[in-house]
Amino acid sequence: MVDGDYDGTADALRQMTFPFRLTVIPQVRSGVAVARNTGWRAARGDLVLFLDDDIVPKPNLLQEHLKAHLVQTRAVVIGRFSPDTSTRRNAWTRYDELTQEKKYKAMGRTEAPSGIRLYTGNVSMPKEALGAAGGFDHTLPRNEDVDLGLRLQDLGYGFVYAPAADGLHCGYHDFDGWRRMPPMYGRLDVAMYRDRDSIGGLETIVACYHDRHLLNRVAIRLAILRPSLARGLQGALAWTGLTSYSWRMERVSYLSLSALWNILYWTGVRDGFRGNRPFVQMLRKTRRHRRRPYRRLSPSSER
Repeated sequence: MVDGDYDGTADALRQMTFPFRLTVIPQVRSGVAVARNTGWRAARGDLVLFLDDDIVPKPNLLQEHLKAHLVQTRAVVIGRFSPDTSTRRNAWTRYDELTQEKKYKAMGRTEAPSGIRLYTGNVSMPKEALGAAGGFDHTLPRNEDVDLGLRLQDLGYGFVYAPAADGLHCGYHDFDGWRRMPPMYGRLDVAMYRDRDSIGGLETIVACYHDRHLLNRVAIRLAILRPSLARGLQGALAWTGLTSYSWRMERVSYLSLSALWNILYWTGVRDGFRGNRPFVQMLRKTRRHRRRPYRRLSPSSER
């Protein structure tokens, strides 16, 4: 799928030769959900593998996906993506990589894979599962993959984590783009979980707050309940995160960017509640949910 061909990608692909059949489908830029829906509906096989354009598959990726499907036929197989270590990444990309690695380790040890772990950068599933769920919701600007994962989970499909189905992640955001994502995820999580009582509804999202590091919880409350401090606090955390990384103080950088992400994300959650009062009421209501199993939670709220 070529979503918005501004640089001749479609023509370049048509002129190349591959050891497999390649169908190039260009479309007017319509977003990843529309592109993925068009792609899986055009697929001829029984299994569909989604890979993002910034993922370089390692040699055994396809084999490992297929192996997992042979063991469990009615399942979604979640692969992983590893960082490109050939160059030193920027601070916020490194923060994302370390956070993602924590989630992979949890899936391999203490957490059962579930719908919230459906990362479309590297995931495969039966084509009939996509048809049964209705595909991706193209009205969502983000979280369309987790939304699909939760619908597949409700339909009874299993989830398998296949760490050997690995790809090299080579894509990066600029810092402004990175900062725009967490508040969007916060608002979308509230909208997505509001009517999902089967997985705990809005309590599921807000309960995550109580498992954040104490310093993150303090920073979140200061930023949300004292708006006059928010801009200065965010600026200080951004400066500390970027500067400490340039000085090779990666732990300080990670903690600073984690606090910044949390402030931005939970501000988005508060906005999804349409104000401080209903948000704070839900915080008080969910204090007893501390350490609820993360299989029920949103991936964006776990940082």
